[in-house]
Amino acid sequence: MKLFDNPARAALLCSLLLAWLNLLLTWRWAEIPGSLHGARFPWVTAALVFASVMAWRTRPVSVRTGVFPRLFALTALVYLVAAFFTWFPLASWTTIPFLDDWPPRFQSTVEALRQMRLGVFTGWRWSMLGGYPISTDVTQDLAVWAGIPMALFGAEVGFHAAHLVLFLALPALVRLDLKIAGEAPDVRWLATAFAAVFAASYSYILMRSGDTNSLAGAVSALASLVAAHAARRGSGRAAVALIGALLVTNLSHRGFFLYALVFLTLDAVLARDWRAGVRLAIASATAVLASLPRTWDLWLYPDYYILNNVEAYARPLVAGEFLRQIYYNVELLFLPGRWVNDTSGLTFIMLPVIAYTAWRAPGRIRFYAVAVLGVVAMTRFNHSTFAYSLIRPLHLLPVFLGPALAWFCLRSTGGRAVAFSFAAFVAIYTQVWFVAVPHVRDVREFNPALIARIEASEGHLVALENAFHRDVDVDANRVSLPTPFGVHYEALIPEATERRLYAGMWDGWQWTPYRTQVLANGTFRGVAIEDVPADSFVAEMRRWGVKDVFVWSAKTKAYLSSIPELIRRWSDETWEHFEFSGADVRGVVCASGRGRLDQLHPFGGTVSLEAVQAGEPVMVRMNYHPAWRAEFNGTELPIRNVNGQVAFASPVTGTGVVRLVYPRPAWVVAVALLALLAGSFAALAGFTGNEPRRSVSTP
Repeated sequence: MKLFDNPARAALLCSLLLAWLNLLLTWRWAEIPGSLHGARFPWVTAALVFASVMAWRTRPVSVRTGVFPRLFALTALVYLVAAFFTWFPLASWTTIPFLDDWPPRFQSTVEALRQMRLGVFTGWRWSMLGGYPISTDVTQDLAVWAGIPMALFGAEVGFHAAHLVLFLALPALVRLDLKIAGEAPDVRWLATAFAAVFAASYSYILMRSGDTNSLAGAVSALASLVAAHAARRGSGRAAVALIGALLVTNLSHRGFFLYALVFLTLDAVLARDWRAGVRLAIASATAVLASLPRTWDLWLYPDYYILNNVEAYARPLVAGEFLRQIYYNVELLFLPGRWVNDTSGLTFIMLPVIAYTAWRAPGRIRFYAVAVLGVVAMTRFNHSTFAYSLIRPLHLLPVFLGPALAWFCLRSTGGRAVAFSFAAFVAIYTQVWFVAVPHVRDVREFNPALIARIEASEGHLVALENAFHRDVDVDANRVSLPTPFGVHYEALIPEATERRLYAGMWDGWQWTPYRTQVLANGTFRGVAIEDVPADSFVAEMRRWGVKDVFVWSAKTKAYLSSIPELIRRWSDETWEHFEFSGADVRGVVCASGRGRLDQLHPFGGTVSLEAVQAGEPVMVRMNYHPAWRAEFNGTELPIRNVNGQVAFASPVTGTGVVRLVYPRPAWVVAVALLALLAGSFAALAGFTGNEPRRSVSTP
C-alpha cells in the first residue's frame, strides 16, 4: 500500500507525526501540572504508538463502533463533573473564590445584581479609582448567567452553581446542534464526549485565572449558533431564541458577541442561505438595541471608554513591531516543541485532520471544521494593539473542535482499533487542572490587621498599592516589581470596610481613562516610583483627600519613607501603613462652611452643605464625567470639570442638600423593549429557513 494512497490517511499520518514531534520536544515543561511529561506520559505514548501502528496498516473507512461512543460520552461527562468538584468542593460553595481574578469576578457580579434590584443596569462605581462608569466593566460580571441561581441560593452558592451550568452547557449544546443537523448517533455521542473533555480543559487557563467571563461568552456564542441553525431548519421559535442568545452573548462578553457574528456569517455563507443573513442582521441589530440599558453611556460618551484593556497605558501601533509579531504568530504553527497540551496545541497537531474534514465532511461538521481554521487564522493577527480581541477566540476551540474530530475519528480513521486509540489520544492529551480553587469567607482572612486598619482610616479615599500580575511600568526597558500575591484582593475591600480606594479592581483591565489612577508594583501611574517627583505624588494624594497609604513593595516603602509629610504608622511582614500629616480628608471641599458626600448608590448621591455662601465653588472629590447632573430643589445646577473632578457653585447660603444624579434614562428601556418586540415579530414573520432535516452521515 502506498504511503499516501488516500487523503484521509495522509492527514491522519501527518497529524500523528506532529503529535510525536510535540511529545518528544516538550520535555522542558515537564514540571507543569497536567503536562505531557507527567503522569500521563505513558498513557499518551501508548495511545500514540497504537494509533500510529494501526494507521500505518489500515485503510481509512467508516467505523462501526457499537456502544463505544455512548460509553465514552458518559465517562467524559463524569470526568467533567468530577473535575468541577475538584476545583469547587461542595464545602467551598458557601465561600468566595480567592485566586487571581475570582474576587473581582464575584464582586462585580454581586454588584450588578444589586443594581438590577434597584432598577438600574448601569451607573457609577464609587468604590474604586475615584469613581467610574460601571458600563465600562460590562463584560466583566456574570450577572446574566448567575443572576437566577444567586437570587435563589444566595450569592456564594449561586455563583458556583452558575459555573456548573456553564461547564455542562458546552457538551449539551454541541449534542443538541448535531441532533438538529441529523448527524448519526455515534458522531453525536463522540462529539459530546470530546466537548466534555474540552470543557474540562478550560480549567488550566480559566479556573486558575477566574476569567470565566470568557467561558460565559463562549457558551453564549455557541447557543447563538445552535439557535441560528435551528432557525435555518424552519423553527420560528429558534429565530426568536437567536435574538435572546445574541443578547445574552452581548451582555456576557462584548468580544464574543463579535465572534458570534463572524461565525454566524460564516455559517450562513457555507449554507448558502440568504435568509440566514437577513435573520442575522435582524437579530444582531435587535441584540445591540436591547442591550442599551447597560451600554447607553458608552455610545453617548465614547471618549470615556478605552477599547484596549491589555495595557494600562496603551502605546501607538508601530508597523515594524506589528509585522514582527504577526511573523512570530505564524511561525508558532511550525514549532511543535512550543505547543502546550491545551486545546490550541491539540488543534495545531490536528490541523491536517481538520483541513481534510473541512474539505470532505458534509453539512454541519464542515462548519465546525472551517470554524476551527477560522479561529487559527484570526489568532495569527494577535497583537497588544488589539487588546485581547484576537487572542480570546482561542476560547472557542473547545466549542468547535469536538464535532470535527469526532467525525474524522469515526468516518476516516479506518477500523475500531485506530479509532479507539485516536479518541484516547485526544482525551488523554488534553490538559486539565485538578487543583481546588482557594476560598475565603471574607477578605479579612487575607490580612486581618490590614483590613482593620483600612476600615479605621479617615481619608476620603484610602490609597492601596495594587497587585498587578502583569508589567505596569510604561518604560519598555524596565519591568515593574512582581507581586507576592496570587489574588486580586482589592475588589472585596470596599464592601468589607465601607471605604473607597485609590486603587483598581485588578490589572488595569478597566476600560475607563481613570484606570491610570493607581499605585501598583512599585510604580505610580505607570512610572517607576523612584522617578516620580515627591511633590507630584503628594499633590495627587492631596487632590483626593488621601490620609492613609498602604503599600507592599519594597521600592514604594522606601520612596514613601523619604517624604517628610508621611509618617509610618504600622507594618507587618509584607505591608506598611503611612499617614499624611495634616491631610484634608474632606469628600467635599468648600471655600467656606462644610460639605458632606453621602447616600451613595449607582445612580447618584447627595452633597449636604452647611454654613456655605451662595455662588462659592463646591468641589466634590470624584472623577468628572459628563453624564452627571446636579439638582437643588428640582433645579439643575451647572457642573464644571475642575482638575478632573466635579465642581458646581453653591446654590444656597447656609444649609442645603444638592442631589448628584447619574441618569437612568427611561428611553433606553423603551428602545430595548420595542427592539425586542419588533425583532421577535420580524423573526416570526417569515425569515426562518426551509432547509429540511436530514441525516448527513451514517454509522
